[in-house]
Amino acid sequence: MRFIARQEVVDLNISNAAIAAALKSAFHASRSGDIVGRPKSSIIQPDGAFYIGTHATWRKRNLGIFHCIMAAPPAHVLPGAVHYRTYQLLTDYTRGAPIALIDGSWTSTMLPAGVTAIGARAFARPDSRIATFVGAGLQSRVNLTATRTARSTRTSPSAPAARPPPPASATACRWSPAPRSATAAPACIW
Repeated sequence: MRFIARQEVVDLNISNAAIAAALKSAFHASRSGDIVGRPKSSIIQPDGAFYIGTHATWRKRNLGIFHCIMAAPPAHVLPGAVHYRTYQLLTDYTRGAPIALIDGSWTSTMLPAGVTAIGARAFARPDSRIATFVGAGLQSRVNLTATRTARSTRTSPSAPAARPPPPASATACRWSPAPRSATAAPACIW
């Protein structure tokens, strides 16, 4: 069995469009019954630790997958350190044998972004040009990139027009108005 590290997955340079296309294919296969899976099962502990797992098979592609997420209790995590890990165990459907254990930190971020792209393409009005994301973390940034891939969009903060736009090269912005200002705008992503 092979271990595939996060950087090996990143180095594949899989585009947002390819992720969305693969997900659409998997969604269609699931709908037709070719993929059989189970919803996520979760164990959440009072100390904040959590364990989440799900699994599926895709017989036509000779694949089985077990996906898991494990998080340490926050009290045991140093500030700024990773608090959870995620892995996928890919198996040979016919032999029931493991093929690879994949560090899932990249896929756990990029697959939801692919779903965002599919949703933007399917549900946004044709004339929509603004995308709004609450939060400014990594998931918001990759979802914005996926939305841009799926549609021609621009993002804009919900603030008065008098505020100057950020430079064209900006990927994130934050205004710093006076504390407790009634017109304070939240962080935004461009």
